[in-house]
Amino acid sequence: MFAAFIKKRIVILKSPFISHKNTNRLYSIGVQKILESLRISSIISFTFREAVNDVEYKGYLIPKGWKVMPLFRNIHHNPEFFPHLQKFDSSRFEAAPKPNTFMPFGSGVHACPGNEFAKLEMLIMVHHLASQFRYEVVRLENGTQYGPLPVHLHGFNWW
Repeated sequence: MFAAFIKKRIVILKSPFISHKNTNRLYSIGVQKILESLRISSIISFTFREAVNDVEYKGYLIPKGWKVMPLFRNIHHNPEFFPHLQKFDSSRFEAAPKPNTFMPFGSGVHACPGNEFAKLEMLIMVHHLASQFRYEVVRLENGTQYGPLPVHLHGFNWW
């Protein structure tokens, strides 16, 4: 899944150590992969909100004051917004997604203030995992389990 990213990372960084300059390069080549990973496997599944006005949605009335529970995984796995759901395709994020179609860190005034830091941490973690370990899929012939999170049924060997 990260093979192309890892190859670019090795060519660009040429070092297992990360400087501020290299962090910016790493971010520019890897953030789309992180975003696609977050789409496939959301950090948060849902949140609660309160309707501040009466709202009609698809023929249903949500009265003012009622609690609603947006399900982020359902939004991120909606084929209307993201065709070919099970395919890892980081090119989906070459352009910004439409508003309210991708919210791994919430949205608007409720957005996580640390979302950029979290993405950077994920990139640094991938850098260290890619530069210090080797991996192989164990018995992939039995496939991948999707739900609640995508997991190879027999895992990975790493050393």
